[in-house]
This record gives sequence, C-alpha cells and structure tokens, in this order.
Amino acid sequence: MKNLMGAIVVIILSGSVEAQNPVLSNSLDFDHVDDHVTVPYNSSFPVQVFTALAWVRAPQKGGAIISRGEDDVSDNGPWNLGVKGPLKGGTFRCNLEDAFDTGVGILDGLWHHVAATRSASGLLSLYVDGVVAATFANTVAPSANCDQDLTIGCSIGSNSVRLTNAAFSATAGLFFGLSSTPVAFKGGTLKPFPFFSPVILTTDFNGDIYVPFAMPAGIPAGTQLWVQYAIQDAAAINGVSLSNAILGLTP
Repeated sequence: MKNLMGAIVVIILSGSVEAQNPVLSNSLDFDHVDDHVTVPYNSSFPVQVFTALAWVRAPQKGGAIISRGEDDVSDNGPWNLGVKGPLKGGTFRCNLEDAFDTGVGILDGLWHHVAATRSASGLLSLYVDGVVAATFANTVAPSANCDQDLTIGCSIGSNSVRLTNAAFSATAGLFFGLSSTPVAFKGGTLKPFPFFSPVILTTDFNGDIYVPFAMPAGIPAGTQLWVQYAIQDAAAINGVSLSNAILGLTP
C-alpha cells in the first residue's frame, strides 16, 4: 500500500467519538517513500464495528492513512482509510471488502479531520471536517480472520515493483523475465519475453499494486530483470492494458 506524504494524528475506537483538535507538535510525518508506524496485533482492535478518525495534512500525494491489517485467509484488508492520488481527485475514502469514496478532496496541504464509522447494521458513514460526506448502507462485514499488525502509513518501502493509477479492484498479471525480445500481446507490446509464469494480483482501492522485491543474493552483477504489468481494462483493446516496462540490473 502506498505511503502518505504528509502528517497524521490517529485515534481508533470501537464506538463513536467527538472530534478533538489535533496536537500538531505530536503528529507523525511521512515522506511517501518508506515511513510508517507498525502497531503490533492486539485482539482488542475493532474489525466489524469501529470508528477510526484522524487529522491529516497531505500536501502533494495520496496514500494510506491507517490500515487494520490483511486478512489471514484472503489477503483482503478488513478496513483501511486513505487519500486517493491527485490524478483521482485526492479524495478521502474507506476500503472494506469494497472501496467507498467521499468525493471530497483533501489533498491541499491543509489539516483535515477525517473519520469513518461502521455500525453493527452495516452502515458506513464517512466524515470530512465534521460533516457527513457520504453514507453507505448494508456494507459487507469486514473479515474477522485477521491477526496482523495495524499500520499507520504503509508497510511497503521503496524496494517494490509498483503499478499506479489503474482501476481499483482490477485483476493484473505481473510479467517478468531475464531478457527482452518484445512480442505483440493483447493489442500492445510485451517487453519481458521469454517470461516466467505471471503473478496474478489485484489492484487496491486506489488502483495501485505494490510488490516488495529485492534481488536475491548471488545473482551475477549486470543480470537483467524485465518487469511489466498487464491490467484488466474493459475500455482497452482486448480488455487488457499494458503498463510501461521497467528494466532492473543487479549491481
């Protein structure tokens, strides 16, 4: 999950709460690269009925505010709050098993109070600066199969293969190979060829995929690694769009 560039003050509760002014001198400052805070798992962390609120100042880039963790069975996050990137309006949103967006942009460098609360009936209410920005009834209960850590910001650093600005919840194949003999593929050009078996992934609520990666030890210096994503896209030729290809070299 992409890290937020900006500052965050976070409170998480299992009930509702009135907004309080932030203590700005105690805020967490993130650089959008690898800054994050990990809170070890505790069984008291709320999953299906919760209120999460934060003061956020995001001047340039969107990303994760807080993430409850990944489901131990399906790898879907029980819930998380975040800010969409500038190409998608910089809006505040909450992700359960589906993505829910307020349509309210907060990517302006100013402090904003954001909150999400989900009731036992499945009503999800999203707030921006003390005002109800959106409500969604009968939301699917987030998965309770989770004993993962909670993160503020993200848990993925700069060593990753990244796809950004795709459609959310889209299936994508990560193609990689040790050489490039480009071939025609789904109306475009696939650079990694021949390639190993593609890794099938799904974009997150922001239309992004972040795959941590480090070149294994013992690989000869100068070895090439070509990487490219093929993404499900109903508007594209043959229903697939291809990302730019990247070339990595072992140092």
